[in-house]
This record gives sequence, C-alpha cells and structure tokens, in this order.
Amino acid sequence: PEARKRCIERWAQMAQDPTLTPRFRPSHLGLLCARGLIPVANEIRAMLVVGGIAPPDWPPSEEELQRIASDLDVPIENLRQHVHEVYHLTPAEQARVLPFVQRIADIFAHIAKERYDLFGRLQRIAQISQL
Repeated sequence: PEARKRCIERWAQMAQDPTLTPRFRPSHLGLLCARGLIPVANEIRAMLVVGGIAPPDWPPSEEELQRIASDLDVPIENLRQHVHEVYHLTPAEQARVLPFVQRIADIFAHIAKERYDLFGRLQRIAQISQL
C-alpha cells in the first residue's frame, strides 16, 4: 500500500511539472521515469508514464535498499529478490527512447480526441431528436 501511495504521489508531482518535453527523473525507488502529456480538447487531461529504468549506479547499495524497504514498509528480502528486474538503457538508448514517450502519448490524445468529437456529435443528434 505504501509503494502504491508513493507512486501516486510521484505521478501527481510529474503532472504538475510545467515542462512539456519528456525527461527522465528519479522515482522514490531511484529508478528513472518520464511522462508524456495527453491533451484532449485543448486541455491536458492525462499523462503517459514510462519507468522502471535503472540509473547508471543501479543496483542500490545495501544501505539504500534498507532505507527503501523501511520507507515502503516492505521486507528487505522482497527488494533483494526483485532489484534486478529493471530495464537497463545506455545514455544513447535513453535519448533515443525519450521522443517516443510523447509520440505514444500523442497517439492516445488522437484516440481521445476522436472519442470526444464522436461524443459531441452523438449529443447533438440526441438534442435534435428531442425537438
């Protein structure tokens, strides 16, 4: 429960960031994540988050693992068992991936816009049929 709460808090912070261009930043676990914005009808309504990418100094030290386990109220052994289940990208690969974060978010925005437009048309049809 604490880990989920921390993720939600981090996502809320990411949503408030005025930067439009995706960039990698550390999560509460120290893993890197980035977000792309999803506008609908000229208003940002959602965001796409990618994450689980190991920073260059991964895995964390035993002391850092202990701190994370304590912060999240999980057994340290759980973290040890899964600490290597992350994505490793070189700096060049990270630079190549970042533009796709917003491109994928743009695809979701396009789908949402089509649904938004269709809903508007259906509402107009419903209004006309009530006349």
